[in-house]
Amino acid sequence: MTKVVITGGAGFIGSHLVERALLDGAQVLVLDDYSTSTPALLDDIGVIEKVEILTCDIATSDGADAIVNYAPDVIIHLAAQTDVVTSIADPVEDARRNVLGTVNVLSAARAAGVGRVVLAETAALYGDVSADRLPITEDFAHVPLSPYGISKSVGLEYGRWFSSTGGPQVIAAVLANTYGPRQGVLGEGGVVSIIGRAASSGATFTVFGDGNQTRDFIYVVDVANLLWWLATAQHDIQVVHVSTGLESSVNDLIDVVQSVLVNPLDVTYAPARKGEIERSCLSPKRLIEAGSMVAATALRDGIVDTLAWYGAALKLNN
Repeated sequence: MTKVVITGGAGFIGSHLVERALLDGAQVLVLDDYSTSTPALLDDIGVIEKVEILTCDIATSDGADAIVNYAPDVIIHLAAQTDVVTSIADPVEDARRNVLGTVNVLSAARAAGVGRVVLAETAALYGDVSADRLPITEDFAHVPLSPYGISKSVGLEYGRWFSSTGGPQVIAAVLANTYGPRQGVLGEGGVVSIIGRAASSGATFTVFGDGNQTRDFIYVVDVANLLWWLATAQHDIQVVHVSTGLESSVNDLIDVVQSVLVNPLDVTYAPARKGEIERSCLSPKRLIEAGSMVAATALRDGIVDTLAWYGAALKLNN
C-alpha cells in the first residue's frame, strides 16, 4: 500500500487527487490550511472518513513535522498561492507560501526518507511566449511576468537542487490551465469556474481583454490521473508538462458555453489585467514518450460537466 501526503488535498485539484489515490488503495494524509478550501469538500464527496487530515500551514514547522512523522512513500505538493493578481498585491505572502512552503516540504521529505516528490508547477513560468513558438516545451527559458510565476520558478529550482544533493526524486509537473467541478474563482483555470457561476446565477461574465488570449485547458480528472501516474509509475522524468497541447481562447470557451446553455450567458469586456500572459499552450510530448496516458476529456465534454456541477441549465441532448 502506497503512503502518500497530498498538500492542498482539500482543494480543487487535491480533492480529485485524493479520490484517485484512494481508488488505487493508497493510504492518504491530507495537509491543508483551508485558506482557499474547506473540509466540507472532502465530506461532500464521501472520502473524509477514509483519509487522515491535518490542518496546518506547510510553510511552518507543523507541516514539516507532519511529513516526518507520517513517513510517506511519496508526496504530491499542491498547496500554493495560485492567483496572479494576489501575488502582485502581496508578493511577500506569495513568496512565503510558494517558496518557503516548497522548501519546507522538500526538507521534510529528505528528513523522512521520502522516495519521490511531485511538485505542481505552472505555465506562468514561461511568461508570454510568441505565437510562432507554441506549443511550449520543457526546455523553454523561464521568463515569468508576475511574482506568482517567479515564486513557482524558484520552487522548481529548489526541487532540482534537492534531487541533485541526495534528496528525494523531485518531479516538477507543469500543469496547464486546470478546470472542472469544485473549482474556486481564483487561479489559472478559474475562468471556467467564473463562467459556471455566472451561467448558474444569471450574472454577467466579464472578459478581461479582448477574449483572444489563449490557454491550454485540461480537465481536472485527467490532471489527477496524470499526477498519480507521475507519483507512482517507474520513470526518470524531472520536468514534465501535464497538458493537452491544444490552444483555446476565452472566446472559444464562451462559444462552447453558449452552445449548451438554455439561457445565453451575458458577456461584457473590460481592460486586460497586469501580469496576465496573452497566449499559452504546453506540449505533452515528453509525458507521452515516457509511457503515460493522454488527457482523455474533450473540452466541450469537460465544460458540460463543469456547468452541470455549478447548476447551470443545459440543453438536452447536448
